[in-house]
Amino acid sequence: MKGQDGIRTIKRKEAGEDKREQTMVVKREKYCYNENEKRKDCAMGDTKIQWHPGFVAAIDLEFRENRDDLIYEKEYNLSTKPLEIDLLVIKKEPDVQISNEIGKLFRGHNVVEYKSPEDHLDIDVFYKTGAYGSLYKSFGETVDERAADDITITIIRDAKPEGLFRYFKEHGIRMTNPYQSEQAGCGRTERRRQDVQGIVGDYGAGD
Repeated sequence: MKGQDGIRTIKRKEAGEDKREQTMVVKREKYCYNENEKRKDCAMGDTKIQWHPGFVAAIDLEFRENRDDLIYEKEYNLSTKPLEIDLLVIKKEPDVQISNEIGKLFRGHNVVEYKSPEDHLDIDVFYKTGAYGSLYKSFGETVDERAADDITITIIRDAKPEGLFRYFKEHGIRMTNPYQSEQAGCGRTERRRQDVQGIVGDYGAGD
């Protein structure tokens, strides 16, 4: 049954009781949300309006005075291969305290990335790893299922990333070592609402 303003109401029998589920349909768009805000695809056939070409044309029109100064990359691919997290550590119980120094920062969901001696660890890699945490947060089954402040990011590397630490210092990014007496190679900084820590195996050896 379809009501006003594109709201479709579906009534069905479940466990002997009537259950209502509201699905919002906006010009036959692909994605819908039920009343619990749980994401799902709607079976709408093959019809799908292409919004992006019109959007790009509108932006081009808005920026027409600077058209020669800009480059448009439509539907730009951020990665040539699927993004993968090296290790995801999830606490079974939120109040569990990790005794190891590396795990003292841990919260409910913890993204852990390992960088081999051949891997670079510069400011771009730092931000990309931070983006893993943001993407992981956004892929919950319900809206805000994974709280941003319940996610941490840990980057482990054998040698000290001199260039990255120099960048932090030059740009006023504060980095602390809360466990200096226990593990000299542990550093911590904050990225928005997510804590980020770096673990260096040989703190004296830099790149």
